Amino acid sequence: MNHVDGDAAGAASRALEREVALVESAIEMVAKGHASRMELGGLSFGDALLDHARRVGAERRVRVTPRWGLGEEGLALVFEPVAAEQGAPDA
Repeated sequence: MNHVDGDAAGAASRALEREVALVESAIEMVAKGHASRMELGGLSFGDALLDHARRVGAERRVRVTPRWGLGEEGLALVFEPVAAEQGAPDA
């Protein structure tokens, strides 16, 4: 691997780490009630993060819905709280 390839791989790795942190922060904001809905757009790694986001979101009772854009925009993820089931007693 030459220096340019290493720089590109490092940049991609840092970008992926940033997007993971953004996704996890959005899930926490919604899960803790600091936001009723959030959307992260233009995620370069959105497709790769979707399964992780849904898994982490389900653990925190946050629904993660993909929204595909047109062209080069990338994937957007929408984060919303999972509504309590009807008829369930309040906790």
